[in-house]
Amino acid sequence: MIDLSIGVDIVSIDRIKNILQSQKGTRFKHRVFTESEIAYCQDRGRAASHHFAGRFAAKEAVKKAILSKGENQGPWFKEIEISSRQDGAPIVHLPKPYHSKYHCECSISHDGDSAISFALMQKNNAVYYLLSIKGVRQNCYLKIWDIGKDPYGQCRRPGC
Repeated sequence: MIDLSIGVDIVSIDRIKNILQSQKGTRFKHRVFTESEIAYCQDRGRAASHHFAGRFAAKEAVKKAILSKGENQGPWFKEIEISSRQDGAPIVHLPKPYHSKYHCECSISHDGDSAISFALMQKNNAVYYLLSIKGVRQNCYLKIWDIGKDPYGQCRRPGC
């Protein structure tokens, strides 16, 4: 059985925008977001509130996924960092001790006045990693317990 948990959160973009524009906006930003998240969102110009709301929803979804794993207390929001790949897809960075125990993926979407995020959490011993292996023309999914078994770094899966 694969050990999975999920978390989902939806946030009003206007609510986050109003908080950011209030007297408590700076305090809120620095208590919830990392410096790199703040820089990323502020670089988006007029759409900054959309990005802050999306990242806030992602942090909530990740925390819910952690708590549904049976953890007594999840990390602080600022300890969870959401960055972006070059194609814009979110990357979840978990703090210690969670990053050694779990792997988390999330998706963020915006529509109208809402930002929503869905997080999927797995225990690390059941995670599939996307690897680019030297000599393999395509990416291949390997279970982590397969990593290192082939001394030449070649994929042993049919069709690779």
